[in-house]
Amino acid sequence: MANDIKRVIISEEEMIEIAKDRINENDTYSVYPDIIVHKRESNNNHLIIEIKKSNNKNSSDKKFDKKKLERFTDKVDNDLTYEYKLGIYLEIGVEEKTGNESKCYFQNGEETLKNMLKNWE
Repeated sequence: MANDIKRVIISEEEMIEIAKDRINENDTYSVYPDIIVHKRESNNNHLIIEIKKSNNKNSSDKKFDKKKLERFTDKVDNDLTYEYKLGIYLEIGVEEKTGNESKCYFQNGEETLKNMLKNWE
């Protein structure tokens, strides 16, 4: 059977151990946002947006996107601080959830409610 797909099954625990072995404690890893609004060649960073489909799949991707928004909006004293003034996590309804959407807002490295957002110039 030439068209058979060869596969093996690796448990979640084994995958976690493999991932831990591949990550060095002091390494950094690049992450990329879906949409950014900023002034080029400056630290004048306005808005960062992450977008996901609102299905029950990829919950770890959703957590990762929210973590990115925390970090991109945080004010940390190092060379990799971007201090975006606003981060938005947007889930758009698909399949049976079409028409449903949800939003989360991030400022100063924390998730916040829309009515608690601080204005900026």
